[in-house]
Order: sequence, then structure tokens, then C-alpha cells
Amino acid sequence: MPWSVIPQIFYDLIARVVPGATVLLLGYLTLFGPTRAIKTFFIESSQKNICNIGTFIPIFILAYILGFILRELWVIVYKKIQNKWPSQPKEDQIELAIRFIA
Repeated sequence: MPWSVIPQIFYDLIARVVPGATVLLLGYLTLFGPTRAIKTFFIESSQKNICNIGTFIPIFILAYILGFILRELWVIVYKKIQNKWPSQPKEDQIELAIRFIA
């Protein structure tokens, strides 16, 4: 495996899987409520021994797809924000920052 592939793998893990997993976790906590979700996640899953690779691969794939979709939605929203409020020239930004600090 060429060494140039490794940063791309880490980028995918950081930029897609982590946000997707965060949204999945927050959705799980919201759907079942924090008390029941934590009880189910920690107590019942350890008793039934469900934490194996066959469980994590679909969750990983779902988190990756969800992270990919979230990124595309962010790009769409960010473009709309940029079109609605065009950025100011650099000199004006510096001048506003100096006025804000002083």
C-alpha cells in the first residue's frame, strides 16, 4: 500500500465517520431517551455479547454514508450563505476587527 493512501484513510475517518457516528449516537439518545439508551447500550449489550465485528461494520458503513450526506448538505448550505452575504474585502475585515478590539 503506498504511503500516500494513509492520509486519505484518516481523512475519511475524521471527516465522515466521526460526524456520522455522532449524529447516529445523538439520534439513538433522542429516540430512546438517555437513561434507556445508556442502559441498553452498556448493560444489555454486554450481557448479550452483541459487541462484535458483525455489529460494528454496518454501523461504520451507516456512519460513513451519513457523514458523506452531512458534508454535501453543509456544502449546499455554505454556498447559499455565501451568496446571501458576500464577503467583504480583506482591508474592511481588518479595519472592523481593529474597531471591535479597541
